[in-house]
Amino acid sequence: AERFTERQGLTQNNVFAIHRSHDGAVWAGTLSGGASLFKGGRFATYNTSNGLPSNTVASILEASDGTMWFGTPNGLAAFSRGGWRTYATGDGLPSNDINVLFQDRMGVIWVGTAKGIAIVEPGRVRPVRTAAAGLYGSILGFADDRGGSLWINAVDRVLRVDRAALLHDRLQHGDVREYGVADGLLGVES
Repeated sequence: AERFTERQGLTQNNVFAIHRSHDGAVWAGTLSGGASLFKGGRFATYNTSNGLPSNTVASILEASDGTMWFGTPNGLAAFSRGGWRTYATGDGLPSNDINVLFQDRMGVIWVGTAKGIAIVEPGRVRPVRTAAAGLYGSILGFADDRGGSLWINAVDRVLRVDRAALLHDRLQHGDVREYGVADGLLGVES
């Protein structure tokens, strides 16, 4: 095991998120120092002075097209071909406070925010529109399964949702199943 700290070039020792990209580079998102890229034995730092919307990075994802995505409390940032693009509520996010990023088996990028879910589409971000109350709170995690369900970790519950219906804003009553303590969940915290 090797240990990397500020002494070796990491932007900050308080790391929130880490991601190994397909080319072997390692990204580290920090509490308040931005993101560090470790590649070829050297660190590079990315922060608000060169494109990130915040120096706090909560989630990192590499999309199948090679774009690096960063979830921050000030919006969603995309890094591609050496340039940055930031998405905020004015661009379709339900909240600028991003908790989690996830790319499903079909290549769709899901964004979990403090106030619901968004989907990344070519050139834009759009909010998920649904009447399911559990999907408008803070979203903390995603997973998908081979059966076509998207599993969503909200602050106080776990939901299994028909992925296609959610993706196309066509959720029906039976498309969402909520799990709580009565179903064996160890507990829910609000």
